[in-house]
Amino acid sequence: MLCQKKLKAYDLSDFLDRDLKSQRQPTKLKLNGKSKQKLILKEGKHLRMVLSHPAFQSDPFATIHQHLQSTQPILDHEKPKKRSDKEKAFKI
Repeated sequence: MLCQKKLKAYDLSDFLDRDLKSQRQPTKLKLNGKSKQKLILKEGKHLRMVLSHPAFQSDPFATIHQHLQSTQPILDHEKPKKRSDKEKAFKI
């Protein structure tokens, strides 16, 4: 008879930042067979459009980088600080 050790499942959610927890939203869309097929067709069409785009064909990495820069939200610690009126007056 083999002895098997029971594995404990640990809750690692304590290690996540609170910001990450608050950003998560439950999905409202439930995928069944028909909606999965529709999603696959839609995403396949979008992928073909991206692959045939001239900017992507000439420089894929730069195009992806530009897309991410324009679509990702700016985090609080990355936002540029607004200058006060005094700082604007003494502009060098």
